[in-house]
Amino acid sequence: MMSPCAAAAFTLSPVCELTRPSQPESLSSLSSVGGDVFWTSTDWHPELFELILERNSDGTPSGVRITRKCALDGAVDVEGIARDPLRGTVWVADEQTMCIYEHDPATGKRLGTLDMPPVFKKFRATYGLESLSMRPDGLELWCANEEALSCDGPVSTREHGTTVRLARFTRKDAADGWHAAGQWAYTTDSIAGTAPFRACRSGLVDLCALEDGTLLALEREYSFKPLPSLRCRIYAVDRTGATDVSTMESLASGGFKPVGRKLLYGADTGTTMYEGLAAGPVQADGSRLLVLVSDGDKLLNRRTLVLRMAK
Repeated sequence: MMSPCAAAAFTLSPVCELTRPSQPESLSSLSSVGGDVFWTSTDWHPELFELILERNSDGTPSGVRITRKCALDGAVDVEGIARDPLRGTVWVADEQTMCIYEHDPATGKRLGTLDMPPVFKKFRATYGLESLSMRPDGLELWCANEEALSCDGPVSTREHGTTVRLARFTRKDAADGWHAAGQWAYTTDSIAGTAPFRACRSGLVDLCALEDGTLLALEREYSFKPLPSLRCRIYAVDRTGATDVSTMESLASGGFKPVGRKLLYGADTGTTMYEGLAAGPVQADGSRLLVLVSDGDKLLNRRTLVLRMAK
């Protein structure tokens, strides 16, 4: 069982930022397959890809290679992805349908659906399910909405962040179905730059569940400083003493304690919009890589950011 305390007894430091191939243009998610291999997906017209982190002779990351696997049958807007180590399948979070689907990674055929708790149906358009992560033992699945449900309060502004719900599902083994196992309130950063347009935002865009129970959260901001600019932050989540809000129909009036957060990494990323986060392989020195992929939609940069996690 996961400990509610995930104070993350490690630090994050940048290793390199790699320019990836121009196609696919938009990568919205990332999940580790093992070693330097990851699965990733596009959002609209969803397709599954294999992403390989290439190395120099000294072991340092040198580039990114991406190959197409398949189209994801019936998916509309995939924003989160999680490889299932027990079933050999892939689960995706669809922002438009607000459901989590299981697919065959070889053919893209849909195999099943995990319906979200009813409260998540009160999502705001384009602020719905944006993240998905499975603990490496395959027994725990996490997801969250990007900004507050309509019943839970306002979206982010320069004055305040937005409160979203971290939803947890568990199972006993590969044959067992997923069971809802709690929800916790998470309040994001406020918008740091100027926000003259409604498109400006600050929300939660991905999660990464580690073996020891640590849950990492990737936040993204879009604002003006004074030019259009993006910012990413990675927090460690701490559920110690936080309220399970799964029985609360609304969070707008308070009456709960949100999860704690510890900032591990933050950077202005200019025109690079990082949306996907996954833990990579352990290095020879005992540290571990953390990999981020960007959504290069339209004129945005297409990059992969590699960080080092070290105790």
